Amino acid sequence: MQDILLLLHSRLPSGCVDKMYLVGGFIRDTILGYEPSDLDLVVEGGAGEAALQIASLLSGRMFEPDPSRAIYRVVADIARIDLEEAGRDGLRGNLQRRDFTIDALALPLADCLKPDWQRYILDPCKGLDDLRQKTVRAVSPTVMQDDPLRCLRAFRLAGKLDLTIDSGTLNLIREAGQLMVTVAPERIWEELAGILSQDRAAGLLRLMDSETGLLEAIIPEIIPLKGLQQGGFHHEDTWNHSLNVLESLESIVNTPGIAPQISDYLQAGTGGNRTRLIILKLAAILHDIGKPCCQKPKEGGGYSFHGHDRVGKQIAVGISRRLRVSSKEAELLRLLVREHMSPLALYTISSSPSSRALRRLFLRSGQDTIGLLLLALADYMATRRGNPEAINAYREFICRILTAFLTRGEEYIKKTALLNGHEIQELLGLKPSPLVGEALQALADAKFDGLITTREDAVAFLRRWAAHSAGPYREE
Repeated sequence: MQDILLLLHSRLPSGCVDKMYLVGGFIRDTILGYEPSDLDLVVEGGAGEAALQIASLLSGRMFEPDPSRAIYRVVADIARIDLEEAGRDGLRGNLQRRDFTIDALALPLADCLKPDWQRYILDPCKGLDDLRQKTVRAVSPTVMQDDPLRCLRAFRLAGKLDLTIDSGTLNLIREAGQLMVTVAPERIWEELAGILSQDRAAGLLRLMDSETGLLEAIIPEIIPLKGLQQGGFHHEDTWNHSLNVLESLESIVNTPGIAPQISDYLQAGTGGNRTRLIILKLAAILHDIGKPCCQKPKEGGGYSFHGHDRVGKQIAVGISRRLRVSSKEAELLRLLVREHMSPLALYTISSSPSSRALRRLFLRSGQDTIGLLLLALADYMATRRGNPEAINAYREFICRILTAFLTRGEEYIKKTALLNGHEIQELLGLKPSPLVGEALQALADAKFDGLITTREDAVAFLRRWAAHSAGPYREE
């Protein structure tokens, strides 16, 4: 970033440089020791012309993301730069309209390369004091109501920069929470995803929920989880369990030396700048979202939640649509919520599942088997807190399945059918029915187990199989 500043400083006309100020995140991040990713500039007159000059200088392109506010964006290979007109009330007024004091800082571009550049910072809102105290503080009592999305941004900044949100700002967020319904869903999802991308998102969500109620305003489906007792190995209500699952998941994925294949999977993109890990974290807090609809008392005490994975899948689909997440993200969330019990179901049968059982799991989950197994482990860790022996045994089980998937996954999930569904219907005289799918599964299992290798083998196998399985479905 220093090279870009040097280029702007040396190649732009001095009259242009004298009207430009670095603002916001660049100053904040530099003081805190982080590498700034973008530049934000306020220009006292002629922001559009300055943007064109910078675009030409950097061989980039310029456009107006928000023409109503006289904001211009320059996108080049080496940087993204936003330029904004100071406005009628000048630079000071511009800074005082910003969200947080730590962003209401300005540095003349003409002074940014001086060794003592911090002496030239303009600080009308005492943001430098808050930076020293590592505090996120609202510039004024109206900033959250002016743009309720700032409520979420406060938590994202706190997580990203390891800051504390002051109590007065938390009160403002609480008061403005009901206004989140006025914010475009895409903007909400972008900020929520930014929070989930932090290494310690669980702590941020706990604070957000307990101190402001903001999470309920965004995802009201979590409200019935609060106070919902589960019995059995669970010692907390369903909502606190869900947060514990997220906390356990973060402890897993933040472990040093995690396998490169797992790291690559987690960091793969799902839309925008978002990753699979973000959706995996969202699944952690939503995996039991179907339980309130499925709770039934059991004889002798406790509760059952039969079918909560299927009900939860449908609720997760609704949340995805409301937040307008990408189709790829929605599909991943749906799969994780639907299948989150599958690894534990295998474990209850045997700690050494058969190749056929593994293959069926891998076929259902595909490449997202990795995410599913991590979620299942986090769920178990959160449920069995205080029982390290049980956790270690289940961790070993999950690791064995992960190893099988990472080393032989393609072999397990590749297409193996020797006959298609129409051929099976014709061969066996079956009606369209679930039995056709069962026949395909039986055929694939037989080939995987080495029982058949040719179409002729498949025909003979299916005739034997149908004699035992297909009677009720045959054509009259």
